[in-house]
Amino acid sequence: MVATRATNAGAGALIVIDLARVGMGAGLDLELIARVREAAPNVTLLAGGGVRGPDDLARLSESGCDGALVATALQDGRLRAADVAAAERRVGA
Repeated sequence: MVATRATNAGAGALIVIDLARVGMGAGLDLELIARVREAAPNVTLLAGGGVRGPDDLARLSESGCDGALVATALQDGRLRAADVAAAERRVGA
């Protein structure tokens, strides 16, 4: 897996973006994210492409992600700044 090769080469963080899901409202590929986390357990893992709202942020956290890249959900109002702040508090707790 690319994630394993990247961490073996010294990467400290990985970003997983499913470009087919960006802006589509299709949701996250949590299986892919879980496979990347398993292959690279000691890096900072960020994910994007498909975040629809607060529930998806919670799912990302549960799948082992350290952060999320969001755009469309913020732009169209499905995700608010308060939702992001609440997710940060849950991860930091």
